[in-house]
Amino acid sequence: ADMSMTPPVEPDPNPNLIPQGELFVCDGAPGASPARLRRINRVEWTRNVGQSIGSGASRNPLDPNPSHRFSTYAKDVSIDAATLNQYLDINQIPGGSWTTTYGSPRLDLMRALPQLKCFWNGAPPDEACARTFVTTVLERGVYFRPPTQAEVDPLVALAMANLARESEGGMTRQDTVIKVVRAAWMTSGALFRQEHGGEPDAMGRRKLTDWELALALSYALSDRAPGAPTYIWYDTQPEGFLDDIRQAAVDGTISDPEVIARLVRANLVGHDPGTLGATEDPDDVPDGASAKERADRAGRLDIRQDVRDEERARRGEFWTSDKLRSFFREWLGYAHVGAIFKDRPEATSRFDTGGTSIYRDEVSAYNNALTGFYGYEPLMIELLDDMIARIVFEDRDVLAELLTSRQFYVPSSVSNPYGGAQVSGYMYNLDTKASPIADNRASRWVMLPSDERAGVLTHPAWLAAHGGNFDNDPSVIHRGKWVREALLCGVVPDVPITVDAQLDPGTTDQPARARIKAKTEDDPQCAGCHSLMNPLGYPFEIYNHAGYLRADDHGQAPDGSSTLVSMPDPALNVQVTSAVDMMERLAGSQHVKRCFVRQSFRYFMGRDETRADACTLARMEQAYDASDGSMVELLVALFTSDAFLYRYTPAPETQR
Repeated sequence: ADMSMTPPVEPDPNPNLIPQGELFVCDGAPGASPARLRRINRVEWTRNVGQSIGSGASRNPLDPNPSHRFSTYAKDVSIDAATLNQYLDINQIPGGSWTTTYGSPRLDLMRALPQLKCFWNGAPPDEACARTFVTTVLERGVYFRPPTQAEVDPLVALAMANLARESEGGMTRQDTVIKVVRAAWMTSGALFRQEHGGEPDAMGRRKLTDWELALALSYALSDRAPGAPTYIWYDTQPEGFLDDIRQAAVDGTISDPEVIARLVRANLVGHDPGTLGATEDPDDVPDGASAKERADRAGRLDIRQDVRDEERARRGEFWTSDKLRSFFREWLGYAHVGAIFKDRPEATSRFDTGGTSIYRDEVSAYNNALTGFYGYEPLMIELLDDMIARIVFEDRDVLAELLTSRQFYVPSSVSNPYGGAQVSGYMYNLDTKASPIADNRASRWVMLPSDERAGVLTHPAWLAAHGGNFDNDPSVIHRGKWVREALLCGVVPDVPITVDAQLDPGTTDQPARARIKAKTEDDPQCAGCHSLMNPLGYPFEIYNHAGYLRADDHGQAPDGSSTLVSMPDPALNVQVTSAVDMMERLAGSQHVKRCFVRQSFRYFMGRDETRADACTLARMEQAYDASDGSMVELLVALFTSDAFLYRYTPAPETQR
């Protein structure tokens, strides 16, 4: 069939339309999820060939479907002709990752595995050696599971044909290796992983096989398959990443719920200060220290592959797994903040001088926090990552802490190696010229005033990501819409095509609140939908479009007051004074907690929840409540649930 032709697919109904109360009532029925094939994504492919984000490998075309709620969704994600053509251009990298030596002390993965010695040394390999080579390549470097004979045989034939060409002088052994490895990465087993399960039980469910479960668990926790290559620029260790998950599949214990729980607890979140975390001087290392020793001393091995030692030493000492970090970035919607333009980020704050020069300290520091134009300080997105990591590591009342914590990780104001003061503390209403923030982790952890910030929705990264740049595109509506849909699991109808969704340009001399009320609340055609968003957005008016605390709003005092209406939890239909007040109230709501459970289910299962998942959702909530609000135990409950472990084959009319 023509791979460029995709059959039309009707969009799935919005899962938020399901009454939330129906999703947490377990009737005891056994659960399962639809069987599926899952294509790996851009980041997973890059990691599995041992490369860093930003390398040539990361330019592969295996992007998630942008229409999906989360990047982990698997439905209708395939490879069309255009994607295949781009993939062919980048496919040379897997061969190089098996053969190229970038310098001591790195060891080639092939030479680190004793069973492959015959393929490199002495006489031309025989077919038995070629079969060992192909099987090892597939299991340890491409599929990350034992291959079938049908998967091995064609590649053995290819290897033998190319070995024959070597004797004719047309190819080298490295050419053969590259060709075979590239061919292996062109097979469906390399680009897709299946979740079909083994033999059906009495109810027709199929439990994931050990290797299917190993892959499912690894990709639920990380962007790597079990045993995927370690950092390519240093020593390549044969065991690779997540070898504990691979070993559990090898010894057949991986389906034991206690083993799953142990693996999740070990790989989901952690604390890694390194030896540079407590020192004022990130260059304070022994003379002659190798690059690897410097990297180890900087801590945070989870980001070792992508950042310099100096940057790692300035990141927070807490980490979350790849997928847990991505969950928060995607759910909260702040991953794209670096691409959102703000021409006057400090406008209306106490640091607003009224100037427009791009060389103002305020603008330079803000842009540095977005893009890292100079210096080693964490980016705005990374500052929020590190704040979240600490909350999840402490793992108590996680949702409430996410929504109310005053402990923020902020940039140092004195660590710019190129001279000049950094003033990016302005984003947090901190005058870092008057009170500098030292270049150490302890100083970067700051407890902000209780009436100014409360949790992740008052962090500059979230506020800027959900704030516009133009007067006629108010942040109130963007922020309120997110709260309604992503924190309350509500539904806001789409904007009718006949509506010009902008404020009147002739009213820019007025505060946004007055302009929004006149345009949306006084117009009966708009009032219904905006009653779902505006009251939830007004409390954030104490911040500007870039997340700075306002000092002035068109000559008036900033006003974050609002009367919450149409709330799914009647107890939340109250008056609030600001976003800080609103966060305190939302943090204690069972409805908000259950929405958080649903969002977690969606991301880590890679699909929307249905009423058939009620027992799993109830189990997740019970685990969370019983553990005093542990995110770790919530996910342990999910990864040991029937929905995660079992598959069923959908009826033909429901398959896509």
